Amino acid sequence: MKTAPSILFTELDFNHLRDALNIAIFIDYPKLSSLLNYLKDIAKISNELKIPIPWILPTGLVVNQQFYKKKTIRVKPFIYKKNLLNLTVAIKDKYNENKQKTALMPNLVHSLDAASLGLVIENYFKVIDNKNFYSIHDCFAVPCNNAKLLTNLIKSAYCILYTDNKYLLDFDANFINSIKNYYGENNVILDLSNEILSVYTNEGYISVKYPSLNSIIKSKISKIDISESLYLIH
Repeated sequence: MKTAPSILFTELDFNHLRDALNIAIFIDYPKLSSLLNYLKDIAKISNELKIPIPWILPTGLVVNQQFYKKKTIRVKPFIYKKNLLNLTVAIKDKYNENKQKTALMPNLVHSLDAASLGLVIENYFKVIDNKNFYSIHDCFAVPCNNAKLLTNLIKSAYCILYTDNKYLLDFDANFINSIKNYYGENNVILDLSNEILSVYTNEGYISVKYPSLNSIIKSKISKIDISESLYLIH
């Protein structure tokens, strides 16, 4: 009996896969690329001003993202042993700027997924009087006879959280307010027409480019009727 030949993935194969994902995500859906650039610019401003990035989840939970650099120290906890322990501690006066930039988008998305999950679970147990509900991140499992209910609850959660409110506008406003609260409202000048943010600090003015949401959010209200849709996203 012949065995199936081994399939080996080369570096070139993974490069093709990466390019295909890049096209599927950022080229076919250019708003996602604009969103990514916006969040990168917000992270750059956070690093420049040395302030956390705050956002409020639809559940009311307030998140503040700030990463510090870390160092490892070795301690000898017992005088009767030679064993040493390595402890990793944060350096509170040095920021991890790279992690602040790379972590913003996944942390924001995961936190919003968690808010949606909380709403789905809450409404599910209002209808179903059992504990047969399983979830890993944004994947769900319920008994087959409750699958349709779960699908409707997931749709409902997204509609409740994001249909009536422009979440990114609130995110942007919260970030601007956090800058004003930290440095003082009179020390912050935001020129949206030229996309320039100037902040007066003890070292003088810091002037940075402030990203616009115009390419992501349109002021016009969507005319799409989602009431009869089988899909969450149009």
